[in-house]
Amino acid sequence: MSPRKSLGSNPLSTKKSDAALREMLSGPAKPRLQTSAAPAALVLSGRGAEAAFEVGVLAGLASANGFEAEVLTGVSVGAMNAAVLAGHAGDLASAAAKLRGIWLDEVAADRWTGRNGLYRSRGDLRALLEPTRLPGAIAELVGDSSHWVRDALRHGARIVSSGDDLATRLLWFADLSSMLSLDPFAALVAKVVDLESVRGSRRRLRIATANWATGSLDLRDGSGLDRATGHLRIVAAAARAGIFPCVEIEGVPHVEASAFANSDLAPAIEAGAEKLHVPVFHPAGSPGDRPASTIDALHRQMAQLQLARLQRELAEMHARRPRGLSIHIYRGTLSSEGSHGFLDLRRDRIAALIEHGREAARHHDCKAAGCLPGED
Repeated sequence: MSPRKSLGSNPLSTKKSDAALREMLSGPAKPRLQTSAAPAALVLSGRGAEAAFEVGVLAGLASANGFEAEVLTGVSVGAMNAAVLAGHAGDLASAAAKLRGIWLDEVAADRWTGRNGLYRSRGDLRALLEPTRLPGAIAELVGDSSHWVRDALRHGARIVSSGDDLATRLLWFADLSSMLSLDPFAALVAKVVDLESVRGSRRRLRIATANWATGSLDLRDGSGLDRATGHLRIVAAAARAGIFPCVEIEGVPHVEASAFANSDLAPAIEAGAEKLHVPVFHPAGSPGDRPASTIDALHRQMAQLQLARLQRELAEMHARRPRGLSIHIYRGTLSSEGSHGFLDLRRDRIAALIEHGREAARHHDCKAAGCLPGED
């Protein structure tokens, strides 16, 4: 098992962490991958359904110029994309086709039951509409009831011991993660990610999660994803705190790392990549837009936080011009009208996100996207 690497715990960054990042970019040269050209990286951090945008960007890059990447970094559902790419023996064009099939055939929601490859709403009676899955659906409902009882006891104990007024204490029961389960995503990851292939891959994989108890980032190389915890780490990478439950790994609660990282680009740069390709999807807004729900508000805030962090990193690098480093940003946004954002797994929405990513890669404009051009 590879050692943990902490890149910070404050989502808003600190002077100390900024100085460390600047030192990393301007200090002594890091060991580089042994390749004939500048090593390239894919930085994948798509959230929920929006990670399908990355599949389109990859397909556009691979079809245009035979694109290859020696380094793959993954956060959120982007971790699954990165792991599938790492475990694929062929070129990235065929890997993109494989991922497209996974998203359209495995992740996309069933039109009638809502069953999908990312999450399950606990207590959803639509599961009973599939006669072939009836025994499993009944077992899930029984398990959900037990889950809610345990949650009620846990929250009840906190309410009794709290010194707050009753109304404030009752708010502890407002736990969205009690309503959603990542069991479908865990099953999908176990199905599509071959850990043995990942460990022996010629592409270097790096997966980030966060230790909820300490707030520290846990960064693992693909070579260190063992049988016991490898799949769990990929699932934990998508476990957004407050929306999905924590994933227990060796007795430690792990969650999505987006809110805990000081840098989205550092893991790829530290791995020796000199040419970074970064798909960035941001929910579209409008002047009259308002938060539609707690989930919508949390998601939009996190998306904006990630975008601001990336913009800060790019601004620093534009000022310093690190020798030999180039960063290419592929920006995308689609109207969220009539959509449930990153939880919208309708097949037509996923297909639209993939095509949108493909077009973003085909019509990429470095100047308009604010890329960092490489300098010899």
